[in-house]
Amino acid sequence: MHGLQKARSFEAVTTALMETSLVAKLQFLLSVGKQLKAFLVKHQTDASMVTSLCTDLSELIKLLLSRTVKSDS
Repeated sequence: MHGLQKARSFEAVTTALMETSLVAKLQFLLSVGKQLKAFLVKHQTDASMVTSLCTDLSELIKLLLSRTVKSDS
């Protein structure tokens, strides 16, 4: 059974690598990761960041939504 699982995972990776939009998807994930990292680095500190947490989180959510959800207008 272990060999079969390896074969399935190999097939999944092979299929993903042949996908034409793979580079675009990976670039999108990298850019989202950079935005999340900036937020986390700012707020992972011993200083009190509660006062800016709501505003910063709201801005982060708006930014991520603007990249993934179409506007009605």
